[in-house]
Amino acid sequence: MESACILLCATFAYLLLCELGVRLAIHAPLFEIHDFRHERAAKTINHAVEYDSLLGWRLKSFITSPGFNTLQYGFRSNDGPNVEVRQGGVLAVGSSFTAGSEVNDEQSWPAHLEQIAGWNVNNAGSGNYVADQIIMRGEQLLPLIRPQVLVVDLIPDNIVGASYSSYGWPKPYFTVETMHWYSITSLSDGPRSGP
Repeated sequence: MESACILLCATFAYLLLCELGVRLAIHAPLFEIHDFRHERAAKTINHAVEYDSLLGWRLKSFITSPGFNTLQYGFRSNDGPNVEVRQGGVLAVGSSFTAGSEVNDEQSWPAHLEQIAGWNVNNAGSGNYVADQIIMRGEQLLPLIRPQVLVVDLIPDNIVGASYSSYGWPKPYFTVETMHWYSITSLSDGPRSGP
């Protein structure tokens, strides 16, 4: 019992020294308590995204650049900047794979689906989204787009990330124990009933 107590105290002391050492190295205040996740997010935020009170972030609407264009609601274009969001057809929601990270507009899988199927496909993917954000984005857009088909792109990492309070940037998160969700605007306010 005594050796366990010594081990616990030594571990705490080493962790405290490491914390102080890192703070000295990065010139951070030694004894102030900060949420470095939020500060990091503010510094590294992608300028193609904007704050969304429900989802955390989403692609900005009407970005125009070579190979990367967005439409109304922050949808990724399938064919350049001069395309409009159309109701009906297919609504694709997902993470960066759906959004088409690192490929041009016409190279994302929703753009290929549109070419192959001949239906209009609205690409509502957004980088770093996880399962809860993907599903809430679909629910948010269903009454606006009224698609005939909803495609939800989920991979194992999207499901694991749903339990995190930050996944690149602060996001809403759920806990199974309480069946409540935590809004990113009020993480310190405690649980609220679901959306």
